[in-house]
Amino acid sequence: MRAYHELAYNNTYQISSQVLEYLSTKTSLLVDKLETPWNFLDRNLVLESCPALQDFFKLYKLIPRDISVTICYKNLSLHYDAPPIIAKINFPVMNTLNSVNRWYTITDEDYASLPWIDDGLGHTHENVAVLPKEKLTLFAEYYGMKNPIVFHSRIPHEVVLLENTTSPRVVLSCTFHNEPIHYLK
Repeated sequence: MRAYHELAYNNTYQISSQVLEYLSTKTSLLVDKLETPWNFLDRNLVLESCPALQDFFKLYKLIPRDISVTICYKNLSLHYDAPPIIAKINFPVMNTLNSVNRWYTITDEDYASLPWIDDGLGHTHENVAVLPKEKLTLFAEYYGMKNPIVFHSRIPHEVVLLENTTSPRVVLSCTFHNEPIHYLK
């Protein structure tokens, strides 16, 4: 399976603007520097506030499950996303151009030796963050997110903020009842 697939879309800017407006007026997430970069949002309120996002979901025939936002002031260390969802879609919202998403592979032996952790979001899964970088093999990179991407959340991945990055880097992350996994095959 592939790590990601970029979805070219001519209305990404409008989605980003509406999500940013929602975050600025309906939450304090852009003001409060929270310890965790992941923040779940009220799905119905986001959809109500962001008609361009609704249009995107209709175009791709997607039924949204959960919507969250990742707000990074520093690099997002190596991690897996909690199962059972595999295919998520991330939308650029703010300051995504000077960053890179990296996905890595690990050996079956290293995978089997991973300790389990509670991720703070109510899920328990493997803690890939304990692996030294020399045990990882770079699998894929995606620089300068400017379009939505479908990404494989169960491949170990990280986000690195590059030089001249303006922070925070803000990305909307969506899961679906009908996962768009076919884009990763």
